[in-house]
Amino acid sequence: MRSVGTAALSRRRLLAQFGAVTTATSGLIPMSGVAQSSATTNWPMHRSTATNAGTGSSVVPTESIQERWQFTVQAESFSAPAVVDGTAYVGSTSNSVYALDTATGNPRWQFRTDNSIYSTPAVADGTVYVSSTDSNVYALSTDDGSERWSTSLGLPIGASPTPVGDSVYIGGRNGRVSGLNATTGEVQWEFNTEGPIYGAPAVVDGNVYAANEAGMVFALDAEDGRRYWQTQVLNGFRSPPVVADGTLYLTSENDRVIALTAQFGEQQWSKNIPIQSPASLAVTDSILAVPGGDGTLYILDPDTGTERYQFDAGARCYSPVLSEDVLCVGISGGVRTIEPTTSAQQWSYTLSPSAHPALSVSNGVVYAAGENGTLYAIVGDETPTPGTDSADTSTQTPTPTTTPTPAPTDSRSDSDSTPTETPVSTSLATGTATPAMSTEPSQLSMVRENRTLLAGIGSVVLGSVLLASYLGLRNGSASDTVAATTESRDTHDTGDVGTDRDVEDVTSDMEPDELVEEATQAFEQGQRAKDQGEYGRAATRLEDAVEGFNQALSAVDDDQAPEIRDELEAAKAALLSVDSPRQALDDVQELLGAAESDMENAIVAFVSDQQTVARVRFRQARDRYEQAVDLLEDEGIEQLELSVEVSTDEALDEVDTFDRILGVDAETIEALREAGYDMPTDLQGLPIDELARTADIDDETAARLKVASWHTPSNQRLFTSADDVTSRLEAATLGYRTC
Repeated sequence: MRSVGTAALSRRRLLAQFGAVTTATSGLIPMSGVAQSSATTNWPMHRSTATNAGTGSSVVPTESIQERWQFTVQAESFSAPAVVDGTAYVGSTSNSVYALDTATGNPRWQFRTDNSIYSTPAVADGTVYVSSTDSNVYALSTDDGSERWSTSLGLPIGASPTPVGDSVYIGGRNGRVSGLNATTGEVQWEFNTEGPIYGAPAVVDGNVYAANEAGMVFALDAEDGRRYWQTQVLNGFRSPPVVADGTLYLTSENDRVIALTAQFGEQQWSKNIPIQSPASLAVTDSILAVPGGDGTLYILDPDTGTERYQFDAGARCYSPVLSEDVLCVGISGGVRTIEPTTSAQQWSYTLSPSAHPALSVSNGVVYAAGENGTLYAIVGDETPTPGTDSADTSTQTPTPTTTPTPAPTDSRSDSDSTPTETPVSTSLATGTATPAMSTEPSQLSMVRENRTLLAGIGSVVLGSVLLASYLGLRNGSASDTVAATTESRDTHDTGDVGTDRDVEDVTSDMEPDELVEEATQAFEQGQRAKDQGEYGRAATRLEDAVEGFNQALSAVDDDQAPEIRDELEAAKAALLSVDSPRQALDDVQELLGAAESDMENAIVAFVSDQQTVARVRFRQARDRYEQAVDLLEDEGIEQLELSVEVSTDEALDEVDTFDRILGVDAETIEALREAGYDMPTDLQGLPIDELARTADIDDETAARLKVASWHTPSNQRLFTSADDVTSRLEAATLGYRTC
């Protein structure tokens, strides 16, 4: 793997080099014109194509609008689906990817990850690529959902993957854009943008475009990650960049739409619109559709940014898409379509008030993925019958096939555009699933976002899967979660789960009594470690106990087995009970490491009077501390023993002594020392107003000193309690408000 650096550019030097508003660095992209390839009736990835333009060529229904089916799980939300060859692939906050039959909504298979999925899957060459907030990118078979590979990027991933050619491109919260081998998942190159990335990269003509939360925009070589240019826009980006006709469009967190040249990164125009980022755009050569948080859909000239008209949608707008000259937009409680050149509304369809849908359009069906855990399939008279296509055009994506969609059956009337009961509604709660699907829907309704792996603790089904994972029974490389769930369910039906007959034959030179004695000791040590909050050590000892009891079972006669089997089940239950807090602590440690890095860089920027950089960094630190606090609260963890390494972009000698802090003169330093404060870290417990009085300085200088006091003198910070994390959260929040 090659790690592509940024020529050791720190944020401060970047600001100096690229200017305060928008300046492109040198570097010429070898472009042949950023052409847009036409989409097919398939919708194979986020926003349809690798350009993120949100356009397709499927017919959009306009008459007799009705629901064909609903698919519902007890989850917070679905991502917009990818739709290819009669199957809709959708991720959810129930931690799962579902493959659904587009004719009926019935699930064909389900693949479960270890955390929520906010990204849209991408489909290419018989493979489904999906990213998860468990930090992994997965490649799954479109046939049965079996896992082909998974690659960890270190921190949770909210951005959708973009497959083009032999590579898959992805941005992560670790600030890196990665180019993965589509066949193996190997990281071919990485580029560090120095700020979290939440939007799917756009890939056009061999160039990868990415934007991060720190306000930086990058154009990279798709082959090796080499940087062509980068631009500092000083606005945070959480939405995907869009490329159309040589222009790169972005929406920022401070309600601006920005257009840059795709070749050089030079700003063409900028316009204020109440967006409520993140917000996805729909772009053609004639219109730019911008969803407004104020209930208005704004239609702009893509060349100039001039407003052409506004469409009053009546509620906050989401995810506009444009297909076959029909503009579809999700609103808080439904879907509306308009004629894009005249702004005339064609139809409005009401969903649940909490739907807030993201849209995809394929083969005459509008798919509305709701934040209420329901995916809706909306059809009309124009929806093709089975075996017909609404278009036959080529596509840039690797799977340019058309999607046959059967005619609607048992669909309801839409005379008042208000949904009623849908006979063809599909829900996991009904148990409607193919043999490859898990039939344990109740567990999906009980999951918490970061701990679904342990849904229904004590369930024999999930217990056997988790135990198999611990004992290395998944054939070396990661195996198919769906298959594992099905296998364990079948075993459950025989009543033999968890016995020595279900576990690999492990031989030992020790006598059974010795094995039981060691396993019992390991079990007791694990329980004590659990009681003391040492979940990592507890899990290790309990794993030893489980293995020991299993070895003992394989070596004793049947009349001695029941007692040992009871001990084994107790050890397995204890192991399940500690896995969730142990994983939470692992997640917390990663979050704290990233937060501390942000915090240190924010402190240096603040005392050096780089307020914009400091504000961005404090916000990032605040968000990560907040996530860590939530995880600890959810697990009821109060005592910690976490040491995190603090890495920074800047030299920290600027905050080690008073004389390096901007605005602090010799007289102030003398007053501080007379009051007993010899260095900035001595001021941690002192309120800003008291500090101002003590040193006889203004509030601004006192705030600068206070922020400097949060600095970690060494490269390690120890967290011994949840209160320590809360204190850092409060500091980051104060720093953000002070900037």
